[in-house]
Amino acid sequence: MANLLAEFKRRNVIRAALAYLAAAWLIAQAVGVVGDLITLPAWVGPAVLIVLAVGFVVVVILAWMYELTGHGFKTEAEVRADPSLVRVPARYLEYLTIGLLTTALGYFIWESRFDSEAGTAGETISVAVLPFADLSPGSDQAWFSNGMADELMNALIRISELRVAGRRSVLSFDPASQSLAEFARSVGVSHVLEGTIRTANNRVRVSAQLVRAADGFNVWSQVFDEDLTDIFAIQDRISEGVMSGLRLHIRGSDQFLPAAVSERGTDFASYEAYLQGRYYLSRRTGPDLEKSIDYFEESLRIEPDRSKTHSGIASVYAFMPYYSQVRSLEEVGALAKSHATTAVRLDPGNAEAHSILGLIHMTAYRDWAKAESALALAYQYAPGDADIVNVYGDYFYAVGDYASAEEMEGTAAGLEPLSAIHQLELGLVYAFRGQYGKAIQQAELAIKLNGDLQNAWWQLCRSYIYSGDLHSARRVLHGNEAELGARYAARVRALLAAKEGDLEVPQSIAADEERAFLETGGSPAIVAFLFALAGDDVNAAAYVERAFDSNDAILISPMYFFLPEDWLSLGKLQEALNKPGLRELYDLRRRHVAAGTGRVLDSVPAYPTG
Repeated sequence: MANLLAEFKRRNVIRAALAYLAAAWLIAQAVGVVGDLITLPAWVGPAVLIVLAVGFVVVVILAWMYELTGHGFKTEAEVRADPSLVRVPARYLEYLTIGLLTTALGYFIWESRFDSEAGTAGETISVAVLPFADLSPGSDQAWFSNGMADELMNALIRISELRVAGRRSVLSFDPASQSLAEFARSVGVSHVLEGTIRTANNRVRVSAQLVRAADGFNVWSQVFDEDLTDIFAIQDRISEGVMSGLRLHIRGSDQFLPAAVSERGTDFASYEAYLQGRYYLSRRTGPDLEKSIDYFEESLRIEPDRSKTHSGIASVYAFMPYYSQVRSLEEVGALAKSHATTAVRLDPGNAEAHSILGLIHMTAYRDWAKAESALALAYQYAPGDADIVNVYGDYFYAVGDYASAEEMEGTAAGLEPLSAIHQLELGLVYAFRGQYGKAIQQAELAIKLNGDLQNAWWQLCRSYIYSGDLHSARRVLHGNEAELGARYAARVRALLAAKEGDLEVPQSIAADEERAFLETGGSPAIVAFLFALAGDDVNAAAYVERAFDSNDAILISPMYFFLPEDWLSLGKLQEALNKPGLRELYDLRRRHVAAGTGRVLDSVPAYPTG
């Protein structure tokens, strides 16, 4: 054995093998880099590895059989027979080997620098998934292209090392008015995933590319031309490409994509109807929500046990009372609860379903313990989903825990920096913390993001009033009545008058609001609040009763009736507020005030006491 090893060394077999291994590793790395840049076919990588493995065997055999001399490669017998054939010194081969190994080591250190960044600075790794452009002949596949982006976004949100920009912020991107780099800076991401979709004759062509926003460098790209029924595999390969492009090394990533596959089902017709349901759900109008229900129900007829479809239709029912007067929360609450419960049974990790259960327990059933439990689970499963985090923050806002609400709403606003709603809701929390400067800044930011958001103008005026700056509140009111809208403008006038002790103005405005409510509907809790501002105990109590009986979600908003004792002289109103579910809510608010995590004293509005 020792003689054989000595012969290997004498014939430079070991040196040749080491040099080949170093060179082969560098070749494999080069193929990987080139493959990412020009999108080589999937079979190229394995083929190169097979060739290199076979080449190793060939090199070892040739190194044993031949000697390198000044006249080229000669057999051992030829070298012994001709003394003029001088072997090339072994140190030259050693120099070559050392050079190749040094190059390989340098490349490994350079590459591992990025892996280290991905593992230790996860919070800096971020991506925005833009809606895929619809290039279909009829340009009528927006639901499909948007759905593709949403599904990819939902998959990537699961990765704890990756921060994914929220959907509302992504939809604000206007390529005609801002560059990709400007958009990425505005939403705070380092990379952008974009693409196109073209469908025709049951075929789909998807082009996807991951771009580094700072310099426009194409980190990864690929084109897929497949049957429509292969869309699931395409989504998986795009997700894998993003993870590869960002160099994410995810613990347990081998279980990640199969879980996503099991959630979406296997039938393409069902999946197609599901995507259309999601598309109309995102549009948030009464007629669109009704269409969304139709598509979700069609999907469930084909695949009745798909968790995400059940949670999607549960979301529609939960949101419908806020966007349509056709169905009340009482009517749809049971339907939302039923579908969300089914979704959780089918997939205990469905964050959307847990979030909807929490929302329904909070608004329809006023069961605060169950609401918190469900919302905590939703947050555990999807801490990077802005909507999930926002609803959890809404719970803390409702129960008066403004320390926790600030954390949650602040996180949601960070995930959705271009969402006027999320920025505004953070401002509401600041107002109850007595931080009116911050509250005003957030309302102004929300207006900048969406000047048509009436609630933002209302909150701006409200923050000025409660901070004592009545002059600024009047300035905003007089200069922006159209933006406020008639009803919000009337509320501002009522608050201003009540702050100054004039009860006639809020009484008149309350009567107008009552007439509008009786004619066209609306919130009985708002009518009750306006009568309370006017000191009209009887009417305020009567409309609180109506709000309670109709499950008016405004009744639990701390903006209007924070505690019964805020209305010291209105005994009937205080009695009307003493209801199951409301009593427990007020106890929670008192507890947080006592603990220093709730409303501060200077955020108590100047309600009339007589």
